[in-house]
Amino acid sequence: MNLSNIQPHLDNHMLYAIVICIIAITICFSICIFYLSFRTKKIAKLVDSSSPSHKVDSNKSQWRKSIDSIVDDYNNNLISHDEACAKLASIARKYVSLLTGKDITTFTLKELSSLRNKWNNKIGADKLRQTITALYPCEFADRNINNQAQQTSVEQAAHWVLILLESWSSNDRNSKRKSKRNSKI
Repeated sequence: MNLSNIQPHLDNHMLYAIVICIIAITICFSICIFYLSFRTKKIAKLVDSSSPSHKVDSNKSQWRKSIDSIVDDYNNNLISHDEACAKLASIARKYVSLLTGKDITTFTLKELSSLRNKWNNKIGADKLRQTITALYPCEFADRNINNQAQQTSVEQAAHWVLILLESWSSNDRNSKRKSKRNSKI
């Protein structure tokens, strides 16, 4: 009995195929690691923004000044009603984006509504959705036809954004406390 008959020989074609497979697997593995490391950095950059939550909370006066500035610009006829509402909605979105670490500045109403299921701060998510929903008719509706757009003043819209601004962090802390209590039970 010959030993070469028991184990078949590996010819050059088989060796080339094995080497190519090993190289392909190595390349795929490297691409996955590169993608995941890039994705992690991108997420970390969003979460670790230049304005973390405690900084934004202590800087609420700047946000209030921005809101007051928009109302003043509107009252001085420097911007239109639609522009004022759009700027107020933008402030609300930016503020919540900074607090949560999630960029929601371009989210649709449907996407904003879905945040309630994803965030611990359900009250805050509801207030954000309600604020943006209330500002939508002012921003996009025909004021001649839409009653809500006719009746909503810039001052009222600013008040809604201020309520969101003032109540967000306290709601966020309350939801964290509830989460801690629930985890202890």
